[in-house]
Amino acid sequence: MNMIIIKETETKDLDFLCDLWNNGEVMKWVGFPQGLGKHREEMNPWFDAISQSDCAKHYSIYIDSQFCGETFYRIKDDVAYVDIKLDPKFHGKGIASYALSYCMAKIFMNFSNLKVQVDPRITNTHAINLYTRLGFKPTEEFSTEVNQVFTCVLQDFKPSPFSKL
Repeated sequence: MNMIIIKETETKDLDFLCDLWNNGEVMKWVGFPQGLGKHREEMNPWFDAISQSDCAKHYSIYIDSQFCGETFYRIKDDVAYVDIKLDPKFHGKGIASYALSYCMAKIFMNFSNLKVQVDPRITNTHAINLYTRLGFKPTEEFSTEVNQVFTCVLQDFKPSPFSKL
């Protein structure tokens, strides 16, 4: 049986993150179909800023010892903005649902009054299905022709158990 491990991102995870962010299949959903084109050394200022922030947390996701993705949150005013990215070979295994539930649980344990928000591309039906299963509801707030904003509050949160691996 494989074990999912979610931990705060460390310097040793940055090479994996760089590869993930340079993967066009992953990044096409956030508007970068060729990937970000980042070099490892460019990751350091980002990592330093997020590591020192009181308003953000970044987590690396592993299956056993194999890196498979990231999830994070950033708080601004009364909203926690979350995101998740997985290497495509780990799609369809329940990892995203479990990892995003983990991230949201961390938010709600520490900031129960916040709303959590995502803004997937309207063509990303897999992400939209994931978010609605977790309790997110569509809102017109800040939505565009390309992205739909979804919001979740503690009372609507439906965390996902991990069962597919």
